[in-house]
Amino acid sequence: DRVVTEQKTGDATADGSVKVSYLQPKDESAKGAIAKSGSAKVGASEADNEPVHVLAERAELKHDSQVAVFHGGAGRPARLWQGASQVEAPLIQFEQKAKRLVAKGDGQGAPMAVRTVLTSAAKTDSAKTDGTASKADAKTKAGAGSGKASVLRVASRELIYSDETREAEFRGGVRVESADGTMRGERAVVYLQGASVAAGKAGSGAVQGGFMGGSVERVVATG
Repeated sequence: DRVVTEQKTGDATADGSVKVSYLQPKDESAKGAIAKSGSAKVGASEADNEPVHVLAERAELKHDSQVAVFHGGAGRPARLWQGASQVEAPLIQFEQKAKRLVAKGDGQGAPMAVRTVLTSAAKTDSAKTDGTASKADAKTKAGAGSGKASVLRVASRELIYSDETREAEFRGGVRVESADGTMRGERAVVYLQGASVAAGKAGSGAVQGGFMGGSVERVVATG
């Protein structure tokens, strides 16, 4: 609704119905690897290049450091997402250059005010690629919901995510929910597998990339 920009520094503040989109640089190496493997699936590069979107009530944007702080409003947290992965919190700090994110309650805040959704790309079975899979195996896989992405939902007081290490650290009391059940702890670290392309094996894995993308490798909870 209102944007104030400093012409000298390029810094800006925005208030009311803030919408921001960050364009991600194209990953030419991913495209080349896909082309080399002969795979028809180009989802990895597409996910990497998908914009990061943010909705908030107020934003403070620093031009040189490429750091932005987003604030939610009364009963409406700030929301950041790319693809199916998303974070909601009273306060979100996004560091575009470092590809790092910090989310937490604004002030005291309510416990577990940070809500995070992480999705793992659908897995295709590649254990038997020589045509020896039995009809029973095929029938079981067909009825097992293959091709569906798994979803991990995390509630916490604070989140620190680094795209360089592909680790999401949740602090201050954590609840993790997945199709397997619910887990609670004082702290949890979610390790994400980075986007990759299986060379030479067409159809051996649709891989999701991008910010907070990829598959959840493991979750370690403590406390």
